[in-house]
Amino acid sequence: MIPGPPAVERTAFDTRDRDSDIPLHPATRYALLPKATVQRSPMHRLTRWFAPATTVRAHCDLPCGVYDPEQARIEAESCFRIMEKYQANTDETFRSRAIGIKEERAELVKHHLDVLWHDYFKPEHVATVPNLHELFWDATKAASKVKASVDPADGQKLLDLINDIDAAWKATGGEEKTRVAGRPG
Repeated sequence: MIPGPPAVERTAFDTRDRDSDIPLHPATRYALLPKATVQRSPMHRLTRWFAPATTVRAHCDLPCGVYDPEQARIEAESCFRIMEKYQANTDETFRSRAIGIKEERAELVKHHLDVLWHDYFKPEHVATVPNLHELFWDATKAASKVKASVDPADGQKLLDLINDIDAAWKATGGEEKTRVAGRPG
């Protein structure tokens, strides 16, 4: 018996087919490895089984139907007060912390306005509030300006726009439709 070529151990880094000079596709390299070389923990199958197939994001865990400009107003008031305190303080550590917190709050204002605009207001509300889209556009732009500014006048402009959004929300029946009974108006 004539001995053949020595057995060659295949690895995932082999780039050519054993019997030709044709390069292997990267996915094929791993398919040629024996199954025993892939080590997985005993929990791998269980964690794969329990992993969600799809991840979704919402402002809450289910469509609760609670939409209120009050959430945006609270965050905007926080931005306004932070801007006032920033102007009154000279401590650099305080000022840098204030800017970071104000930017987070301004981003939350934008989020709450976005949820209200896209989830609560419907096409039929435009008949009641003709400038609805412009109002939200201006308020979102004002929130972006507050995020980048330390001038309390910018914060006050945002609060005024949120008051206008609140009036539009009330004009379309927002209080009756989305607030829990007994809550102060």
